[in-house]
Amino acid sequence: MDRHDDLELAHRLADLAAEIALRHAAPSVVAQLKVDGSLWDHASEVLILEEAGGRFRDPTGGRRLDLRGGTYTNGKLDAQVGAVLGRV
Repeated sequence: MDRHDDLELAHRLADLAAEIALRHAAPSVVAQLKVDGSLWDHASEVLILEEAGGRFRDPTGGRRLDLRGGTYTNGKLDAQVGAVLGRV
């Protein structure tokens, strides 16, 4: 790893820590929309989310992580979020 990789990793860890803090501070947050990132940016988040009972959907409504974003929900509102976004 070079310095750029170290900085990128530190940035991702800070984002994840902020997201975890937000979820503890605001448990009413039930969905999040992300519109960028690589497969590796989403892989760990999707794993943690789905282990906790949540659901990830790519922009087409599928489960591909390489489409640069998607929706993260608490699982209970997955269908409703999909309907609002036009993904039935």
